[in-house]
Amino acid sequence: MQTARQKVQKVLSADTNKFSADDWAEVLDCLGGCPPEVAAALRDLQKSRSLDNAAFLDEIFGPEKSTGCALRIIQITDVYILDNFPSLRTLIQKKEAELKARFGGESRCISMLTGDFLAPYLLSSIDRGTGMIRMLNETPINYVTWGNHEADLSHEDVMCRVEEYEGVWINSNMQSHESFKKCKCQKDVEIIELRKGDKVHRVGLVGVLSGEPSLYKPGAFGGATIEDPWKTLAHYKKSLQKEQCDLVIPLCHLYENQDEITCKNFDFPVVLSGHDHHIVDRIVDGTRILKPGSDGHYAVMLDIIWDGSDGPKIEAELLKVADFEADALLAEHVKEVYSTLDHLRYTQVVKVPKAYRPLSSVNSRGSCTSAARFFCTEIRNALNLDCLEDSPHCDCVVINGGNFRGERDYKDVRRLSLEDLKSEIDESVEIVVAELPGWILQGLRETWKVVSGAWMQHDDGIEVDDRGHVVSVAGKALDEDGTYRIGTTRRFGIQLMSSVASYWEQRPELRPHPESAVPVHSLLLHYWAEKVWVRIWAFLDKDGNGRIDPEEIQALDRTGDGELDQDDIMCAVKSVANLETFEGEYTLTDLVMKASNCFGPSGKIPKLHTACFQVAGHRGQGTLTLREINHRRRHRRKQLKEARTRESQFPAELLPDGHVQDQQNV
Repeated sequence: MQTARQKVQKVLSADTNKFSADDWAEVLDCLGGCPPEVAAALRDLQKSRSLDNAAFLDEIFGPEKSTGCALRIIQITDVYILDNFPSLRTLIQKKEAELKARFGGESRCISMLTGDFLAPYLLSSIDRGTGMIRMLNETPINYVTWGNHEADLSHEDVMCRVEEYEGVWINSNMQSHESFKKCKCQKDVEIIELRKGDKVHRVGLVGVLSGEPSLYKPGAFGGATIEDPWKTLAHYKKSLQKEQCDLVIPLCHLYENQDEITCKNFDFPVVLSGHDHHIVDRIVDGTRILKPGSDGHYAVMLDIIWDGSDGPKIEAELLKVADFEADALLAEHVKEVYSTLDHLRYTQVVKVPKAYRPLSSVNSRGSCTSAARFFCTEIRNALNLDCLEDSPHCDCVVINGGNFRGERDYKDVRRLSLEDLKSEIDESVEIVVAELPGWILQGLRETWKVVSGAWMQHDDGIEVDDRGHVVSVAGKALDEDGTYRIGTTRRFGIQLMSSVASYWEQRPELRPHPESAVPVHSLLLHYWAEKVWVRIWAFLDKDGNGRIDPEEIQALDRTGDGELDQDDIMCAVKSVANLETFEGEYTLTDLVMKASNCFGPSGKIPKLHTACFQVAGHRGQGTLTLREINHRRRHRRKQLKEARTRESQFPAELLPDGHVQDQQNV
């Protein structure tokens, strides 16, 4: 076979870049025939695949083995979905086989995840991270490090997940965490040893995470102390070199600008990092920073090769995980784990207007996305709907992109589900309204210069020119000297703009009070339930006289008792509002019933954080009588009619004479 290889290589002179298997068969025929082994291999090749000279020889005869050895690292980071693990498993298996074929069995291929995997995402809020740990064990992912979002789970849940993990959990700068002494998987560092003949090569791995106070709530990680990452790296670099490590590789959960500090302060050849959700491959002061981006869509493949030269060679490649066939068994396990979310996935809550389609939340930290614009607009409308009685209105909504976590392309999706809502915006997010001068809105442009969680997203009422300057708000030219009421998140939000932070530092009395915050899920679901109820009302009020008659209610009253119960409303949500429902999931149904009869003792609608908003997803009780329905509608029409004279912005279909059919045409 080797003689045939040499003969083919010697006589080839044509440009082979676009040669197919048939082209190679013809070449071999011209050379005097095709050996049976080669003919069999050619038949197995894809006819449409292009093979240049080197690729053809490697496919037929196998790659030529090197006399050296190598360590291959497959890295992912910041993973909040399980979807890519089946393909990642195949990727790891193929790349390990490829490595050993090239360098021999002494070489090693390892996989790692550099922080942020137990939270924050919808599945973990329900299963407390058990599904993710199952994926890490079954893929498998050999090494993990801490990320800041591991602190989002309770300390007790984190302890359980660490116990369940079957790989090595490298913990270099948070050794006061309870798990470090109690859980067998935790190590301060890892030394990987490779032997080939009489030669031994050693690589040290150090894992550090950010200790920035703004990232954590009081008592995070069970009260553990996060040591300075750079002091930790300096300490372990020195100690690992004393242990004869050829090189030390930092595994970091730090922002890119913090990784730059690592590059400038040390002489590491490469830094494998996370925390930022975008892809990074750049050299700073001789050190290569590598980040594969979030959710396992891409993986960094780092090769450290000893081939007899003075020192190891470093090679890196970014691999698209979806290019590898999904492992069938692991794909079934992913489906099994995700079935926990079926009641949310199949409960639709809102229609997406044409103006926002195709909806996408991909790269919300580096671009203004249609999904973020849609949610910001809906939040603005919801705030204004809630303030009809006596509260000031909201002019616009500005929220930092780090709060939109879905990273989804919805393509032709026209309706969003509870699962979509909970995946896009964490349930812990709360909304406040801040009074700020107009000139501050020009600071949005400053956040659009670099990819980060501080990239500001905004509603559809903010108009921006080609240079990134805000020119109008709510259809009126921006008044830089005027005051605007801006909806944002209580934590982070617009205060991530340096101009806002400075303004509030000088005028602390203008900072929104934390007690004024409204949970974003409750805010949006209340608003969407109101829109659904308007649709149901329009369906029932056949004669358009502004009240529901005993004959009209029969269209939805399946029991004939003259009242509507929750099963009646659930059927109406599906048949009238055209939103999919899931048996036993009553979150939206409960809210629609409250929207149709939600009064306190005074006859006024209670604030969002009162009993009217107990929407945990369980089935409530009660029915709606004709008297309650009509009384509620009369009161609401009066409120909305008065709102016409105000600046409040909300959809026309909610106004007294609004054309409710508009909702059906989105």
